[in-house]
Formats: sequence, structure tokens, C-alpha cells
Amino acid sequence: MKFMHTRSLRRVGLLMLIALSIATACSSTPTAQPAPQPAMPASPGSEPVPPPAQQPADTAPAEESTPPFLKIVDFIDAQHGWVAGDRRGSGSLWRTADGGKTWKEERFPHLFISGMAFLSQDTGWIVGASDCRIQEGQITCQKVNILHQGTKDGSWEEQWQADASTTENDRPGQIAFLDPRHGYAIAGSVMLRTVDGGTHWQTVSFPDSRFIPDRMSFPSAGTGWVIGRTGTGCSFHEHAQAPNCTLAVYQTADGGTHWERQYMAKQSPTGLLAAIGLAFVNENQGWFLQHELDMRTSSLYGTSNGGKTWTKLLQMEGGRPYTAGLQFVSPAVGWIPLSIGAGPIEGGLLVTRNGGKQMETVRQHTLLSVEYVDFLSEREGWAIGKEEFVPDNSLYYTADGGETWRRISL
Repeated sequence: MKFMHTRSLRRVGLLMLIALSIATACSSTPTAQPAPQPAMPASPGSEPVPPPAQQPADTAPAEESTPPFLKIVDFIDAQHGWVAGDRRGSGSLWRTADGGKTWKEERFPHLFISGMAFLSQDTGWIVGASDCRIQEGQITCQKVNILHQGTKDGSWEEQWQADASTTENDRPGQIAFLDPRHGYAIAGSVMLRTVDGGTHWQTVSFPDSRFIPDRMSFPSAGTGWVIGRTGTGCSFHEHAQAPNCTLAVYQTADGGTHWERQYMAKQSPTGLLAAIGLAFVNENQGWFLQHELDMRTSSLYGTSNGGKTWTKLLQMEGGRPYTAGLQFVSPAVGWIPLSIGAGPIEGGLLVTRNGGKQMETVRQHTLLSVEYVDFLSEREGWAIGKEEFVPDNSLYYTADGGETWRRISL
């Protein structure tokens, strides 16, 4: 499972996409869609964006020239993969069945996809935010949705929806499935679990009622970890913390029925702590990346005994460039992407080959900024990033551990 963190570039890109969508809505004839659900009334000074349709639109027209804003990528093997992003105020999902040589795009009108989990080319789930509007220069969404695809005809059905006020700076959703029946999701400020493929979703209860889950990692259907915020001053909105808010790690060994707290961070003087990533490669070895926003530093912690003890492995600069995520593919090898945010600085990619004890910069000359990585092995992987003098982020492929990258056209 791979969960990444994006920053201010997402806000700029999404605002431009929403504005363009609203501006062209009156002059273009929309593709026929099932009847949408009623949108919540827009407050004064806001521009509403309609809620998502139950089914995605057909592949984008050939004349579409607006570049997409890519966010996440997920490959289940060398041939089958998906990329999610936004274009013209709608979510888009691209899929390939030939290792990225050709892609097919599906549109999800006005659903902003933030997480996806696929088990095969015909079975998958996505989670995202809907009922959105631009208000005071910021995109605000009022609902979180989970959709499921489980038939060969490619149709999607909505499995779950709830009210959840989010902004583009928040993380409205993450989702993971270990098999066709057992899955977990972070949707808004709650965590969900299912044992029947998402037909029924049950809210997960933690011993601390104030705990707000941010990241999760499940190496097996029954055993997993969650990192999030807790304290009297915590807010769902990541950048609105208080001195009494800190980070905590919880573990379950029975599929999310019971949880035990394994770690709690020392409270920051300003409360500006954020969970950047959480990754377990088995039921013993795992890591999490913690960011101290006020100090612009990030700290990597590791465990080799299933979280019974956590050790601080190293501390690094975490702002400008920003540490954007965390992924391990083995007990030894892992990566941290570095995002430039608003720039103008240099980002890139960090790699460890000794379980996080040391990190070194990957010597590559293609990507100026890396927003998200998805490695299948120690050598083969995919990334969403930007090249110098290229205004939009793109999809890239590597076959040598990130030393060289090839840009992939969607």
C-alpha cells in the first residue's frame, strides 16, 4: 500500500481546473449522464461544483487539450496499472493493460479521486470528495464517496457516502483491499472496514475518541497499523493544529475490531505535526515519516518487532523541498519523494538500502519534483513528477531504481 502527501501545487492546479470547467459549462454540450444527486446550496460568494454521477463518462473527446493534474499511480503488476487525476473540474482515471504503452481514460464528473485500490483489471475501489465549490480562493468539498468496480463491463457503483467538509489541502480518502472481501478506508475523519467487498462498511472505533486517522498500512487482512492525530486541539484540517495536538500510532491484530496504541509523539510547541507516510512490508518491519511543519524537518521512525518499540532512525529537512511520502518494497529498500511545492527549488528522490538508517539522493537528471512514487520492485517503478521548464506534472517510468526516468504519455 502506498499513500503520499501533496502540497500547494494541488491547490493551484485544482483551482485552475475548476475555474475552467465552470467557464466552459455554458458553451459546451455535456455527455449524457445518469441523474445527479441534488447539490447542497452554495453559500454566498461561492461557486458550486455538482456532485459525481454514479458512472464515469466515456473516454475523453479527441479534441480535449486541457492537461490533467495527476495525483496518484497504482500498478498491481508490470502490465496493469491506473493513474488518477483531475481535468476540467472532474476526476479522471486512466488504465493500462500493456505496461503503459496505451491508456484508456474514464471521467468521474465532479468527483476528486484521492485513493484507489485494485485487485485485478476488473475489480477495484476508489475514494474521493464531491459536492465541491470554490470559496474564498479555496476548493471546499462537503461529501466523501466510495465507488466499486466489480464486473467485466467496467461499470461502477457507489457503495458509501457521508458528509465530510474537506479542502484541497486535506486528505479526503485512502483505501486498501487485501483480497476481494477484506478492505479498509480512511474517508474524511473516519476509518471504515468491510468483510464483504464493500457491500457494507463499518466505522472503526479507536480507544481514544479524539483520534483522527491519517495514514494506514495493512500487510495482511487481519493485521494493520494507523497513524493519526490526537489531543484537545486537533482538527481534521491538516494545517489548523494547536499546541495540544500530537501524533499517535495504533495497531490491530483482529481486522480492526480492537486497537492498541503503540506510540505517541512528544507534543510540538506549536502542534504542527503531520503524518507523511506509514509503510509495513510484513507484520514485523515498518516505518513512519513524521513532519514538523514549524521546524521544516521530517523524522523517520522504524520498528522490527511489529511496533512494540519504535526507534528514530534519522532526521532530515522536510520543507522546501517537502517530504511527500514514503514507500518500502523490502526490509532494506525504500524511497521518499521530494516535492518542490511552489518552488523555485530542487526536489527529487531519496533512497535507503539499509532499512532507513541512511538516506541518499538518487542521482537522476530528469525529475525536478517528485509528488508520488509506486515501485513494484527495487528497480521497476512509476512516479508522478515534474521536469524543469515543464509546467505540468506527468507520469514517469524507471527500470533502474530511479536513476533514469522515461516520460509516459497518457
